[in-house]
Amino acid sequence: MGDWAAAVLAALAFAAALGRAGILGVARGAAATAGAGVEAMLDRSLGEEAQERAVQAAGLALLGASWGLAWRFALCLLAAALPVLPLWALGLADPGRVLALSLGWEFLLGATLVLGAGAWAFGRRAPAAATEATAYPLAERLLHRAAFASPGVLRAAARLDDRLLGRAAGGADSRPPVFVTSLPRAGTTALLAALDRLPGLAAHRYRDMPFLTAPLLWNRARRLLGARISRRERAHGDGLEIDLDTAEAFEEVLWMLHWPEHYGADGIRPWAAADARPEAAADFRRHFAKIVALRADGQGRYLSKNNASIARLGLLPEMFPGAAVVVPLREPSAHAASLLRQHRNFTRLHADDPFAARYMEDIGHLEFGRLHRPIRFPGFDRTEFALGSLTPEDPDYWLRYWIAGFAAVEAAAAAGMPGLVLVDQDDLRAAPGATMRALCAAIGVDAGEADFAGAFRGEPDPRREEGLDPALLAEARALHARLAAQAVR
Repeated sequence: MGDWAAAVLAALAFAAALGRAGILGVARGAAATAGAGVEAMLDRSLGEEAQERAVQAAGLALLGASWGLAWRFALCLLAAALPVLPLWALGLADPGRVLALSLGWEFLLGATLVLGAGAWAFGRRAPAAATEATAYPLAERLLHRAAFASPGVLRAAARLDDRLLGRAAGGADSRPPVFVTSLPRAGTTALLAALDRLPGLAAHRYRDMPFLTAPLLWNRARRLLGARISRRERAHGDGLEIDLDTAEAFEEVLWMLHWPEHYGADGIRPWAAADARPEAAADFRRHFAKIVALRADGQGRYLSKNNASIARLGLLPEMFPGAAVVVPLREPSAHAASLLRQHRNFTRLHADDPFAARYMEDIGHLEFGRLHRPIRFPGFDRTEFALGSLTPEDPDYWLRYWIAGFAAVEAAAAAGMPGLVLVDQDDLRAAPGATMRALCAAIGVDAGEADFAGAFRGEPDPRREEGLDPALLAEARALHARLAAQAVR
């Protein structure tokens, strides 16, 4: 009985020493350091010298962490021996028998279960908040680095997907896709979520990351691995929660692969009908068919939500004849305020979490923060702003951007762009059911018995004047009124 008591006391002392010594934190730090070294080797944005310095620094840090782990573990073993020594001196326990007992599978299993249950109960008392940016584990970060190591890797993944599983998408519905696009913060995410409820549409999901160009292979691998993430708030801080099954915008990766020359340091150059490329159209059609095969058993239309596609109003009808292009409208003063708020939010996020910036750059989300590259709409030349007269920190910058963006939409509507459908955010909030059914009728989608209650915020956008140029605001509101008069109802 004394040997059992000594073994239990030794285990408790060892566990307490582990906690006090911070050995688990050092181990996690060592793993993170090793991961950082691997990430540096996979980071195409670093030069060879920078990569070598990063790997050397990681190696030195690992040596220090190894020494830290060694002496801490030695202290934990000493702490485990301390309760045994007095019992041995009193003749109540034998160190040899205590050691043999402690290494037995029954004792190890029982101690593991008890200590694990205690750690779980303690962890539940103070759960850590997770967001889209901070909840990306080390293994997933390394996988992301590998998947986006170069355009060649993305293309090779697509070819492998075609060769091994492409036949599964061969019978997928080839009806024209539905594109949802507008400036960011226009309500495209809420509209995507509402349309994604309909069985006849198929969209990308978070589970398609990071091997976006090989969705069939990667989704099969995810099923085998049983990968899942808990529901959490996305990085925008707008209260919208995501999980692996949340629809999201990821196809920009394909546009960047086929038209890298459109993505300049000073902004994104809009596309025109003359930019159409048959090989790109074929690649997109294959990719869309894979998503339809995954999400709608091959019977449905591909659903895209991609804010950057507002730069492609001249190209989409040429590349995808019969496609519907849905553009949500939002009251310009509220829209500009939301754009400014998100720019500041992502400026902080990118400074605090470099991987979040890398993640968003890889998937083509270049709207905000240090990644901000505006679409170079006619009438919006960022070179004049670069001189310091107007910056993305100014509300009028975003109001000018709004005017330029929606002037392009108005020009497309005036030119009779096929498939263009406008929907007003105010209508979606005031009468979601009627507005969504009118939209579905306009784009040729069966709304069935879908319930759109709660799909959109109920309260109207507050109209703002403070900090905005009155003449610019009047121009924006006049443009909004003209476009809203053409919206479906």
